Amino acid sequence: MQNVCETANGRSVAQDETNQLLLTLAQQGKRVVRFKRRRSFRFFGRGMQELEVLAQHQIPFSVVRYYSGYWRNSLMLASH
Repeated sequence: MQNVCETANGRSVAQDETNQLLLTLAQQGKRVVRFKRRRSFRFFGRGMQELEVLAQHQIPFSVVRYYSGYWRNSLMLASH
């Protein structure tokens, strides 16, 4: 499991590194799950960048939205 989210002190993995990690793992045939919490999945933000990378390399993916308590969450499933 790889944690690429922001931490309490603001550190996070660079978006380019996250994109490359998603692509590399999916190309290895691994099932990739990207959990986005407390924010809606932004189709004009980082979530879309991740989907574009997968689409450019013909990696199948799905986005599943759900609510947990007061928060809107999203899962991105790749290479399924």
